[in-house]
Amino acid sequence: MARPSNTHARRAQIVEGLIEVMATRGYDGASTADIARAAGLAPGLVHYHFESKLEILVEAVRTLAARHTRALEAALADEAWPPAQLATLVEVHLGTGAHVAPAALASWVLAGAEALREPRVQAEVALALGALVTRAADIIRRGHTAGLLDCAEPAAAAAALIATIQGYFTVAATARALVPAGSAATCTLRMLDGLVRPRTSLARPAARRPASTAARGRAREPSTEGAVTPATLARFTLLGTLYFAQGLPFGFFVQALPVLLRTAGVSLGAIGLAGVLVLPWALKFLWAPVVDRRWWPRLGRRRTWILGMQLAGTLVLTAIAVVPGAEALPALMAAMLVLNLIAATQDIATDGLAVELLPPAERGLANGLQVAGYRVGMVVGGGVLLGAYETLGHRGTFGVMAALTALASLPVLLTPEPRTVALAGAPAAAPPLPRHSSTSCACRARDGCSC
Repeated sequence: MARPSNTHARRAQIVEGLIEVMATRGYDGASTADIARAAGLAPGLVHYHFESKLEILVEAVRTLAARHTRALEAALADEAWPPAQLATLVEVHLGTGAHVAPAALASWVLAGAEALREPRVQAEVALALGALVTRAADIIRRGHTAGLLDCAEPAAAAAALIATIQGYFTVAATARALVPAGSAATCTLRMLDGLVRPRTSLARPAARRPASTAARGRAREPSTEGAVTPATLARFTLLGTLYFAQGLPFGFFVQALPVLLRTAGVSLGAIGLAGVLVLPWALKFLWAPVVDRRWWPRLGRRRTWILGMQLAGTLVLTAIAVVPGAEALPALMAAMLVLNLIAATQDIATDGLAVELLPPAERGLANGLQVAGYRVGMVVGGGVLLGAYETLGHRGTFGVMAALTALASLPVLLTPEPRTVALAGAPAAAPPLPRHSSTSCACRARDGCSC
């Protein structure tokens, strides 16, 4: 009976020999004799099992990638909480804490350098990095869906995370003194805070559970999907006030104004023709692309239009209140047409803001809030102000509407622009950077970074 082949075992020995030698002498300094000595084999066996040193390197990259995947999945299996999984992924990929593997890490860094000049190595490194980005994006996506993270672009955030870690590897390999000891993981997590906006900073121990209690924590972790947090309330308040501001003049126009016009003796035919003034709401699709693609970089894509329309609405309502003759029917109808145009344009930007600002788990409740805010605005504009019209008079009524519209602008003034991907034809403005960000160390001394 023939003896079983030991080719696989011999190849694995040779690959481990290259990894060991590369860690101390680099790839160019790893001779066949050195690899054979580290593997405990004769040099002739190295030549027998591999045609070239490059072939050994390609197999070594596959081995390192497979080993890294096993270690990562084993560590992630102890955590079900997406923020903790992200912190674990960073620790495993950087090789910190219990995941230290100096020889493997050094060989991976050197393999990345070889990938720049060897297409076969590049293909293997690209596969490994692609798998890491996909895994990180999956974690971020689940955290975003559950409301634990706030990131509308999981794939982009995951790519930025892996690119940051690979950048640390490059800096550490070429200018080690530039990276303070123990700072890589902390600064990477702080940078990641800015990308995924977790409830608790990923760099804090509170963001993670000890491995010994992870299984029990997983069993008792309450579901957070749909939970109303302070951040959720802030988002809902912002959107609710904006939809209220849309409904306020519209309610006055469709409910209160016909009553006032009829009281003033205007014919039913003239009142009916006033319905065409809501035409901007039906035609807003014509200028919606402009609202999406043109904005002032200093304010941001959505805030440019929302704040601009809120200001315009406040000014028009104030003009109706204070300009002599504004209560005349032609002037009032023209003002109402302008107000509908303003409100319809604000609605385009507000709907876009809602999509970018809200995690998927909050959008159902937010849709109900949209209707409620708009209807409350209509009730106030068309019912409450109509009832108070005799007391407030023309100026007082429109003055109150102007004041309420201005107040509804305060939440959006206090809310930063969501991060978005620029569209073709949009201004080439960079999105706002997270508080801790830079090309090497992701924090700055003036921001209180302790690393």
